[in-house]
Amino acid sequence: MATKAFLILEDGSIYPGESFGYKGETYGEVVFNTSMTGYQEILTDPSYAGQIVVSTYPLLGNYGITSTNIESSKIQVSGYVVRQYCEEPSHTKITETINEYLDTQEIVGISEIDTRAVTRKIRSKGVMMGAIAVDMSPEQALQQLKNKPSYDEQNFVQTVSANERYRWMEAGLGYDPIAGNLRILVSDYGLKYNILRILKGKGCDVEVFPSSATSDDLLTENPDGILLSPGPGDPELLDHLVSTTKDILGKIPVMGICLGNQILAKSLGAQTYKLKFGHRGANHPV
Repeated sequence: MATKAFLILEDGSIYPGESFGYKGETYGEVVFNTSMTGYQEILTDPSYAGQIVVSTYPLLGNYGITSTNIESSKIQVSGYVVRQYCEEPSHTKITETINEYLDTQEIVGISEIDTRAVTRKIRSKGVMMGAIAVDMSPEQALQQLKNKPSYDEQNFVQTVSANERYRWMEAGLGYDPIAGNLRILVSDYGLKYNILRILKGKGCDVEVFPSSATSDDLLTENPDGILLSPGPGDPELLDHLVSTTKDILGKIPVMGICLGNQILAKSLGAQTYKLKFGHRGANHPV
């Protein structure tokens, strides 16, 4: 028998559903993703740390979980909201179901939610904090939510970054090694493995450094280039990364992706601000 669960938004909106994955409570910023596939990559993307992800596509988990479709070493989302999930997936490389995947990593999920209604709410009101509650009344969860720090007040980069440097050896498939063994350092603000796979597939010598690495740590390696990775959270909390980037500029070619690009922009004097809501997905409108 299904266990009742609730999705609660900070404005008091309550969406009843059914628990799946780990049974418990979780809190985070509620965001939506419009991708039709790639749910395992979304779940393991460190850029979603501290966030409850709402998938607009109505059926998730239909090709199960594999050992290769990962973007980090573990699930990174705080919670997962779906319309329905597949209990009998079909794939030649399946290792477990999405329900089992969430459960074994203690990630709370909720199903039987009108995820497009939630998305419309976020698009009209803006992103907001929320909770998924099991074995707890919505009123209790809302009260606890009010006592939680907001997403923008927390430095999630320090929680998802590597603790120490490491070399990346796995090459992505389908890439021509044309880079001539260029030595590329990647500053890990919450990187996705596929960035490393592509660089390695292009023939680069790739080494990852933690976000705590100083400019001296990076420059003494004499790299051909430095990539500032994507990651979670607000760049306004990351002045130390901006300072490190300022020290590197003009000495080594630097490229930034997502949060890394925002850090790069701030190091050049630009200002950032948060949009009302982000568009996360694989089918961005032109």
